[in-house]
Amino acid sequence: MHEIIDVPGENVAAVSLSDTLTEDDFDAVYPFIKDQVERHNTVRLLFEMDGVDGWEPEEVWDDFVFDVRHAHDVDRVAVLTDDEPFEAWMKRLDLAFPSAHVEVYETSERDSAIAWLNGEDLEVDVPSPKGQKQ
Repeated sequence: MHEIIDVPGENVAAVSLSDTLTEDDFDAVYPFIKDQVERHNTVRLLFEMDGVDGWEPEEVWDDFVFDVRHAHDVDRVAVLTDDEPFEAWMKRLDLAFPSAHVEVYETSERDSAIAWLNGEDLEVDVPSPKGQKQ
């Protein structure tokens, strides 16, 4: 089952996933992500996962590789879950978004995951105006 969810951030797209993911879920999630990429220069994704126990049919989800034209348009992916991490899902994320940095957070760390997606963890040195001391 899937649900498109609203989270803070202009270029952050979020999806809640649970139970067994189906072809109908894929047919909704994939176009949603593609639309977000086409609307923004760079997209950051949040997947809230609760009890995802597999996907059917497997071949549909096996093909979850993002369009090559947009392969570098997703730069961060946060996975929010208390479930045991499972290798197959992480491999799919790596294949689907090859240049994205993927982080896994516990459900209680939702605010931290969203802050990371919004780049609030970045420290930027701002040079002082010429001739002024800081």
